[in-house]
Amino acid sequence: MDFSIIEVIVTLISVLAAIITKYIITLIRTQIKEKCRQHLKFTSMMAVEAAEQLGCTNMIKNKYEYAFNQTKSDLDACGIVFEDETIKSAIESAVLSLQSNKSKGINNDC
Repeated sequence: MDFSIIEVIVTLISVLAAIITKYIITLIRTQIKEKCRQHLKFTSMMAVEAAEQLGCTNMIKNKYEYAFNQTKSDLDACGIVFEDETIKSAIESAVLSLQSNKSKGINNDC
């Protein structure tokens, strides 16, 4: 009888461990994805602002291409992978944000 109680306990522990592990892994993945999205947003904003400044001084010809390449390069250096379309969307969002700030008189350098 002791043997079957031990088997039941081991089985229950195994099932509980599997369930807990599933939720912990899901939680960790969700947090990592969110951090990556935040990094994409921050990096694209910095790249767009840099492209705007360099464009004002005529140091670059294509601000969008510069912002895309800088964002992609930074993400690659951090080991973060996004599809090009996602990066393009983040850059477009950053451009809209920068334009909005300019219309409010914030960061009106050029």
